[in-house]
Amino acid sequence: MDIIDQVKATLAPALAARGFLLWDVEYETMDSEMVLRTLIDREDGQISIDDLVELTDLVGELVDGIEPDPFPASYMLDVASPGAERSLKQVSDYQWALGKNIEIDLKQSIDGSSKLIGNLLETLTDGIIVEYAVKAKRQKLTITFDQIRAAKMALNQNRELVSDEDLAWAKNKLVQVKTYQKINGQKEFAGELVDFDEQKLVIVDEAGHTLEVPRDAIAKAKQVSI
Repeated sequence: MDIIDQVKATLAPALAARGFLLWDVEYETMDSEMVLRTLIDREDGQISIDDLVELTDLVGELVDGIEPDPFPASYMLDVASPGAERSLKQVSDYQWALGKNIEIDLKQSIDGSSKLIGNLLETLTDGIIVEYAVKAKRQKLTITFDQIRAAKMALNQNRELVSDEDLAWAKNKLVQVKTYQKINGQKEFAGELVDFDEQKLVIVDEAGHTLEVPRDAIAKAKQVSI
């Protein structure tokens, strides 16, 4: 059993008994110093800074109590939260993320892209099922774990689009736009943002129709999750 496995085996049950979840353990070099990083969350709700401060002593005591000592040299202990963009590595991580939006970096591209953001619908023995948008249409995709280079929780869902930077980020994603006045009989538009410039946004709706929405007519625009 390597160092990370030993630390996980020691910490996981002790933290679970106190209502905490051991998300991950990392043991790596940082600025020529070894760092043991434990990523911990609450099983229910969000972990606080006060929680992390209290857990630092507990984690330190538990790790120091591992016999025989598995560490070949001194190290710095870091007790932290996994964060909003936490990595998904184990099947249990994906099970925790069910019903949420995740970002996947694929080893080979699908529909011309090696990255996709989708809603995690189901975990399988050897992979996952996600729902994601392609040309403003939702479709389900089964991805094996072998096809995934990396995965993490998606951030900035339902982001308001104000600047060109926001729009560039939202390109090829689903957006929702509300206008001050009716355009072609409607004031709300939804679809994939395929292009934009200083004058307009270009959106393709679920029916495949291309819509041009003048930017000076937009009351509110946001990227929306699936």
